[in-house]
Amino acid sequence: MSDASALALHMTAERERLEADHARYEQWAADTLATRQTAGKAKAELHRRGQPQPDREPQPQPTNQPQPITDWWHMFEVDIQAVERALARQRQAAIDAGQPWPPQRTPEPDPSSAPGPDPARNDLVRDKTSGA
Repeated sequence: MSDASALALHMTAERERLEADHARYEQWAADTLATRQTAGKAKAELHRRGQPQPDREPQPQPTNQPQPITDWWHMFEVDIQAVERALARQRQAAIDAGQPWPPQRTPEPDPSSAPGPDPARNDLVRDKTSGA
C-alpha cells in the first residue's frame, strides 16, 4: 500500500469520525436551542440591569459520551481566567504589603537530613538544671 493510499484511508476515516461528531453537535444544538435562547435573553437582561455575570460552571457530562472539545476548551479558558484573577489579587496584596512580586522562595531544609538531638548536649543541660 502506498503512502498516498494509506493517507487517503486515514483521511476517509477521519472524515467519517468528524461527520459523526458534527451530527451529534447538530442534534445537541437542535435539542437545546430554546434553552440557550432563554439563557441568552436572561443574560442580556442581567447585563442591562448591571448585574455581575458569574463564571460558567462546568456542566456534568454523561459518562457514556466524551466531552466535546469546544466545551473542554471553554472550561479551560474559564479556568485560566480564574487563575489569572487569583494571581492578580496575590500580586496586588504583595504590592500593598510592600513585599516583592513574585515572592522569593527559600528552600526549606529537608527534615530527614536535619541533625537529631545531641545526647551529650542533653546531658549538659540536665547537669546545669539539676545543680550537678
